[in-house]
Amino acid sequence: MFRYEVRRSTTIKAPCADIIEYLSDFTNWPTWSPWLILEPSCPVEYYGEQKQIGAGYSWNGDMIGAGSMLLIDRDTVSLDMALEILRPFPSKARVRFEILQSGNSSVLTWIMTSQLPWYLIFMKSMIKNWITMDYDRGLLMLQSQLETGSVLSTPSIIGEQHQPKVHYIALKGRATIPKIGQAMQSHMARLNAYFEANRLSIDGPLFCLYEYMDKSTTESEFFTCFPVAHSIDIEPPFVCDTLEACDTFVVQHKGAYRFMGNAWALAITASRHQKMKIQNKPMGIERYWNHPGDHPETDLLTDVILFKK
Repeated sequence: MFRYEVRRSTTIKAPCADIIEYLSDFTNWPTWSPWLILEPSCPVEYYGEQKQIGAGYSWNGDMIGAGSMLLIDRDTVSLDMALEILRPFPSKARVRFEILQSGNSSVLTWIMTSQLPWYLIFMKSMIKNWITMDYDRGLLMLQSQLETGSVLSTPSIIGEQHQPKVHYIALKGRATIPKIGQAMQSHMARLNAYFEANRLSIDGPLFCLYEYMDKSTTESEFFTCFPVAHSIDIEPPFVCDTLEACDTFVVQHKGAYRFMGNAWALAITASRHQKMKIQNKPMGIERYWNHPGDHPETDLLTDVILFKK
């Protein structure tokens, strides 16, 4: 057996005691779980007296698999839980939450320790990277729920679509997930200025084309793209290129951009579940149907589009 650990932290503007109370009640978990959000119809059962040792819950999903979580210990600054996965492959793990009060905020650390059988050792890095990104998504939603009372994220499957040919003018960037939004805003300002100076028209919804992502660092190479009616000659650093017509798999996200990871996770999970062959490079695109300046975050609509092989 090969041991591995995932450890992720975030700062939440809430007292330690409130976080302990919230996390020890498993009926709260569907609100922020990075897995249950992918399959809202997943059957979930609760047992024991919530918030007390011996409480737990189980799930039996179609896409997200099956398993259970049991609260085995708690004190004023930590929770310990036993996790058992039944599907997609059997495994057991210890889950721990540690909380450190810091002024009016708390630093929450989510830890999982587990083991892999020898025949899955080749998947160790991949599984650890998947869980790390899932934990980051979960902590972001938990932070939002505890600080604002809501999580503005509803991903849903649109399905297979044909993507027509698109010409676009773009700027290329590299950034980790937390910094992509800032980089794209800078790109959009420069592209808007370029289009105005050259009297160009935008021909369709804006989109971001992701070439690839290093899953261990989340650093991505991407193009912020403004569609145009036809190809034109252009000077660097701007590029003009064409996205050829292709077949795709689409998931739509309604809500704040900071939760777009949920739509990507659903697109990848659902396409795998359907045994669909998807290209690794380019990864796919985000297509923005509306914009924060014109619509509230609750109404923002974005497509995540994966390219089929």
